[in-house]
Amino acid sequence: MKRLIVMAMLLTLVSSSCAAQRGHWKPTTRQYRSPQGFVQVSLGGVEQTVVAGSRNIRLTWLNFSNHYDWGQDITSIRLRVETDGDVVNWLHDFSLYTDDGRQLRTTNDPDADIAAGVDREYGWVQFDLDPDGIPQFIDSDGKLSLYVTFGVSPGINDNTSIKAVLHLRQITFKPVDRRPARITPARRLVGPVVTVLEKGHLSISKKVDTPNHSLLPGSTNGITAMRLNLLAIHENIWLETLPVYFGKLNDGGPDQVRLLSIYRDAELIIQNEPTMMDNVSDAVFDYLRRTGRDDIIARIEAGYIPTNASGGIDLGSRSIFLPQDEVVTLTIKVDTSDSNQRLGSIGESGQGFNLYIPGEEIIAKGELSGRTVEVVDEASSSDFHLFRSVPYVATNDLLSSGGVPGGTIAAGIEQIKPLYAFGITADSSGDLGLGRLSFAVRADNVGLGNLQVIDQLGQVIGEGFVAENPDGEFILDDDTVVVVDFFEPYTVPAGTTKVLTLVADIECTQANGCASSNSEGSVLSVQLLGDPAFPELLPGTYNEVAGQSWFIWTDFTWTPVLQIAHEDVLTMPQWTNGYRVMTFIGNTLPPRSTPVTFLR
Repeated sequence: MKRLIVMAMLLTLVSSSCAAQRGHWKPTTRQYRSPQGFVQVSLGGVEQTVVAGSRNIRLTWLNFSNHYDWGQDITSIRLRVETDGDVVNWLHDFSLYTDDGRQLRTTNDPDADIAAGVDREYGWVQFDLDPDGIPQFIDSDGKLSLYVTFGVSPGINDNTSIKAVLHLRQITFKPVDRRPARITPARRLVGPVVTVLEKGHLSISKKVDTPNHSLLPGSTNGITAMRLNLLAIHENIWLETLPVYFGKLNDGGPDQVRLLSIYRDAELIIQNEPTMMDNVSDAVFDYLRRTGRDDIIARIEAGYIPTNASGGIDLGSRSIFLPQDEVVTLTIKVDTSDSNQRLGSIGESGQGFNLYIPGEEIIAKGELSGRTVEVVDEASSSDFHLFRSVPYVATNDLLSSGGVPGGTIAAGIEQIKPLYAFGITADSSGDLGLGRLSFAVRADNVGLGNLQVIDQLGQVIGEGFVAENPDGEFILDDDTVVVVDFFEPYTVPAGTTKVLTLVADIECTQANGCASSNSEGSVLSVQLLGDPAFPELLPGTYNEVAGQSWFIWTDFTWTPVLQIAHEDVLTMPQWTNGYRVMTFIGNTLPPRSTPVTFLR
């Protein structure tokens, strides 16, 4: 029976060896035998990638299983360490540990032969165990696991691979009754491969919760413009310089921002003012052209240009520590400029910017390798456009109170029936004026007339009319578009919310097929309309914007004092549409809101 067991284990050995020769590393097993039993040994572990300068790298596990009728005491272990890509003397500090992390003392220097390997890609690591140290005794039918660690010096060639090899008779045991464990002929054991890189890598990407394209209110502090994920790969990394470029939208750029701040969690890392730079190197501009960023005209700097002419934020003593394999998130916030064009402000309504961080200009160094690391990818923010103030809309379905629930169409005539309610909030940075609102209305087998918008006091502030295209057909598929132009721009004071309601007279009679017994059913649905794009002129006069917009508003940037009382309120270039207006929950106002529906 024992002979059958031994033969089966030898067959397993041959199978493992063949798999290894096919290029897939697997733990290999050998047996040290005597007529009364054997000791089974295997090398284990996982393949890994480290960087030059790393210490305490786990090279391999040594697993022992004693199949003697008596215990075995290990006295020495000798491994052959092989490299591929550079000589072996870059390696050092070979140590042997128990599986619970206790280092074993030796009576010799395990590094002696490795240190002499200045012209070869192999060396011997000898562990002569100190008899007065921790005994490595394997009980009868017992098991024992040890592991080997080492370090690698900076300067080793990139992509050098390292592995441990256990040859025959390279493990010795203390004789028992003058009978040492004997080794039967077998092939060598090979451990997993450790690959050494010259330096680590830094990956950057825009975090998924980075704000979407939006409108920004002027004179406002601490607006989040971008959230950036940083991931240190293969080693801890110190981030030293972070270039932040400003893109130019609608002739805007960095003049729309007074101050840029970078935070790690709640900790402020750096603050800086955007500055124009005319002395950017040709290499930088070439990079921008290759990446399609030729509209970038400025960046943040800290009063100096590094030797690579990349500029950027010099984090200096506040360099950001990035732990290996942990995602670190940086938040970039902006303080916006004032946009009061009547007073000649630096910021201008309708102009915009975005932020761009080119990875290849980031300066970051590996903690172990001491080298400047390669940065993978790049990151761009969304697009932002500045206005003196901006609106926030609560569509009917987002109103906490006062919304129209929909319901049933009653027979007969219902006057001033609420069809759709919505809230308009002006940012605290300034008052707003509403010039137009539009609704998609579907009215099947029901009469509809006298459409009006009323305020919270029930006062009529605008009347609706049906919009038609030049061919006389209704716009937006089969829906009627009802446009409500206000009698005069409706003012929403800064920091306040106004709830407005579309009302109409509803007629449900036999004449229009609504109240008859053989009616096929009546449907009335209403949706608030947004805009799918900016107007051609941003901003423009009311008439310039009105020809291509459903939702029209102004921030009074040219008439901030008299506002609607100013004789030129409609003819000054201070009007825009509903594109990228935000809702109360932080989403962009859709081209069509959720409908309010009435049925019969």
